[in-house]
Amino acid sequence: MTLIKDLKNFLPRIIDKIYLHIECLSKINRVATSSEYENAINYVNSNISGENISSKVHEFDQNGSFWGWRLPDRMNHWKDEREVKYFEIPKKNPLKVLEVFIEGSGKEEILFISHLCHPAPGANDNASGAAMMIELINFFSCNRHHYSMRFIFTVEYWGTVAYFSETKLSNDHIKFCISLDMVGGNQDTSDSSIIVDEIPFNNVENIDLVLWDKIQEHAKKGSYRYIGNAVNSFKLDFQHYTGGSDHYITNSLGIPSTCLNTYPDIHYHTESDTIDKISKDTLELFFKTILDSLDSSVLNFRNNLIYISEIILENFRKKNKSIIFKFLNGKISTVQFSVLLKHIYINSKSRLSKVPSFECTDINISLIDTEYSSIIKKFDLQESNKTNGVKCYYVKNFSGPLSRDLLFSKLPNSAKEFFRASQEGDSLFFHKLDLAIELAYIYELYEVDILTSYYYDSESTNENFEKSFGILSEFGFLEKKST
Repeated sequence: MTLIKDLKNFLPRIIDKIYLHIECLSKINRVATSSEYENAINYVNSNISGENISSKVHEFDQNGSFWGWRLPDRMNHWKDEREVKYFEIPKKNPLKVLEVFIEGSGKEEILFISHLCHPAPGANDNASGAAMMIELINFFSCNRHHYSMRFIFTVEYWGTVAYFSETKLSNDHIKFCISLDMVGGNQDTSDSSIIVDEIPFNNVENIDLVLWDKIQEHAKKGSYRYIGNAVNSFKLDFQHYTGGSDHYITNSLGIPSTCLNTYPDIHYHTESDTIDKISKDTLELFFKTILDSLDSSVLNFRNNLIYISEIILENFRKKNKSIIFKFLNGKISTVQFSVLLKHIYINSKSRLSKVPSFECTDINISLIDTEYSSIIKKFDLQESNKTNGVKCYYVKNFSGPLSRDLLFSKLPNSAKEFFRASQEGDSLFFHKLDLAIELAYIYELYEVDILTSYYYDSESTNENFEKSFGILSEFGFLEKKST
């Protein structure tokens, strides 16, 4: 087991190494399938060491189809003032993904993933994530953990889909996944917040709450007026899941996945995303948080069980307070209020089910039951019945996230036009649809619409969802079930 207090003497040296890796990687034009991307893989391999490490470079046909996903010929990337916003993908080399594995003392494993691709400089996006994974590998190769650890250096989205579709890696023993994406941004120069992504509620794990609690703890420094409480020295945010990186792929595979991130970043996808915009303080905050969170998530220790049980209860109460405030201020309807409360309740109970039963867990389950019932009674809420007793759910007939290439290859022109118009009307339409598909095997469509709107802080898309699910069912992407 690792203890943060034991890191004090050598942590600065680790952070210096991460910074150096970012500097070196940011000088490599890491375009997917290019010779320089291969140089980046070689750089990673040459900077990891330890007797317990095994590594493998997986090669995939870059012209192949993986769950319907095909690597495009070019990618729209640049956000600066240049006229040409895209870059070309070389077509002669295979798509490569580097996998590194460290065996732990227990049966379960955790997954780290970071995309190594993107044109130079790309210091924060995403040389920073790859660089941090290098030193996490080096650390855990010398400090064996309870969990086995698998590290994936990938081409964002496409490499991840290819890896999981071809390796057939079983999810059964993967406890959770942490995606490292832009973990070095200097808040003074990038105008970003430090982000922990919530795990979507179709996948249940508690590492997101642990990371969020620990990052708040480690972000505090000094004391107010030298005598008061420690002062928060970073802008921090716990965000609803919206995808946006490789945890989007792993969540769609049923692997509970979170993402650590600095966002927004004014240098994102520009030539100014350079090493001088990287903060060693940010790197240290993320590194310490990861180590501390992994120790706190091991369920073999009573103190950890009490700790996780308590932060689940705290999260339940905070979310309820927020929803009640919105309802009392007319921001959400009675139906929305009822659905969101039920969802928070179900999710919190599911989170507690991941903690082995003991006195504190049982007490907190009882408290959640009592407090939920009290809110329902106080506001005289009843479960909405929009389907006259017949409830409909949808089950995926495809693997991974929905491939638009595969979708459009099977649809008639009228259906294609509907999806194109939906995308033009809402640039996040397909992101919302992917989330809706994952939720629709648990919730009815009207509930899915409410939850998706809640996640994305957006207007209802129920009419589009109903038509989308009808089309997807008609053409075999989904199977409709009634109860």
